[in-house]
Amino acid sequence: MNLRDGLFFDMDGVLVDVTNSYRVAIARTVAHFLGRPISQEVIQAYKDRGGFNDDWRLTATILRDHGIRVSKRSVVRRFQSLYHGECHDGLILNESWMMDRKLLAAISRRWALAIVTDRPRKEALFALNRFDVEMFFPVLVAGDDVAEGDRKPQPRCLLRAVALSEARGGFFFGDGVDDMMSARAAGLVPVAVIPPGPNREWRRRRMVRCGAIRVIDHIDRLEEVLHATIQV
Repeated sequence: MNLRDGLFFDMDGVLVDVTNSYRVAIARTVAHFLGRPISQEVIQAYKDRGGFNDDWRLTATILRDHGIRVSKRSVVRRFQSLYHGECHDGLILNESWMMDRKLLAAISRRWALAIVTDRPRKEALFALNRFDVEMFFPVLVAGDDVAEGDRKPQPRCLLRAVALSEARGGFFFGDGVDDMMSARAAGLVPVAVIPPGPNREWRRRRMVRCGAIRVIDHIDRLEEVLHATIQV
C-alpha cells in the first residue's frame, strides 16, 4: 500500500474507552425504566448480535425485550442526562484515550486517518478536543452526518470517509460485527479490536465469520497488522 491509502477507525471501544461512560449509561437507563439492573454481559450479548451501534436503539430494544415500552425520546433524554451531566460533567468524563500518542503521530505521517462513528458529531468532537488529538483526524464521519439507513453495517458511511480523505482504500479498525461487515462491503480491510475478557474467543470467531482478516487485543498493535498484510 502507498501514502494514498488510509486507516479508518471506529471510535468507541477502539480509540476511546467507553466502558465507564456509554456502557454505564445504557445499564443505568435500562435500570431506571426496568426497575432492576442488567449486567454488562447482557449488553455485550446484544452488541455481538449486530445492528446495535446506536446505543439509544440498543437501550430501547433491551427495554422492549423485557416488556417495557418507552418512547425513544424518553430513552434519549434519560441517557443523555447521565452521559453529559449538567455541563459535560457526567459519565462522559470517565472516558480515556486508548492509542499511544507517539504511534498516532507516526502513522499520521504515512497514512490518511479518518474516524467513522455512530456518535453524534458534537460528542465525537468533544472527545477529540478533550484528548487533544483532533489534528490527527482531518476526516470525521459521525452518526448525524449520514442518514440512519447509511450507518454501519451499510458501507455508505465508510465510502464517504474514503472519498473525503481522498484515499485509495485501506484498513478499518472496529470492535463490532457491524464494523466488519461495513468495511468488507466498502472494500476496506476489516480488522477487529477485542480486548481480553470473557467470551473473547467466541467473539473472535464471530468477527472472523463477519469478515475480519485479523483480530488484535488493543489498537496499539495495529502496526503488526499493517506489516503482515503489506508483506503478503
